Amino acid sequence: MASSPAHSAPDGGASGAGTRINGVDLAALRGEVDAIRSHPDAGRFSFRAINRWLHGGHSRTTVKHYRSAAEKLTNRSQPVVVDTELAALSRGSDRAMSPLELLLAALASCLSTTLVWCASIRGRHLDAVETRVEGDIDLAGLVGARDRGPPAYRAIRVTVQVESDMPDTELENLLAAATRLSPVCNTICSSTLVDVVTCVISR
Repeated sequence: MASSPAHSAPDGGASGAGTRINGVDLAALRGEVDAIRSHPDAGRFSFRAINRWLHGGHSRTTVKHYRSAAEKLTNRSQPVVVDTELAALSRGSDRAMSPLELLLAALASCLSTTLVWCASIRGRHLDAVETRVEGDIDLAGLVGARDRGPPAYRAIRVTVQVESDMPDTELENLLAAATRLSPVCNTICSSTLVDVVTCVISR
């Protein structure tokens, strides 16, 4: 976001309070951006999750609150609960995403949201964004097979399909910024090859 003017107006609209683009409240977003730029430590957060094993490969994770740099504890109005099941090895009921799929879902949703934020702060409208993620993993290491390496994703392929009237070059720059700024992408890319591709599907 830093490469674009912080107060550029959205297409066809003013940059005043109440302006929305892509469903994003620009005044609120710019306020957060300006606050963190002025005081970078304000960007420090601590997120928490509690997981409880239920049965077999089935477990449940609950997220209730997080802590900001000011040590202020923020509670959600309702806890968020996510069930997972590692069905590939446990032959479970396949009732929920596996933790491996949840990781891919986190990458896809973080990239999509970061892309929307980057577009919004630039005042650019997006009609639709779909992020598809596919990862290759060798689980032989999970059962102690020799010479197979740790059971981790070896490669992750990401395709971002966007409906927008933006020129190709601008869209490519936007996706590059989203990839560079996405917290989940940065976390995963430090140890795994992640290939992000954009595809404009309509004008």
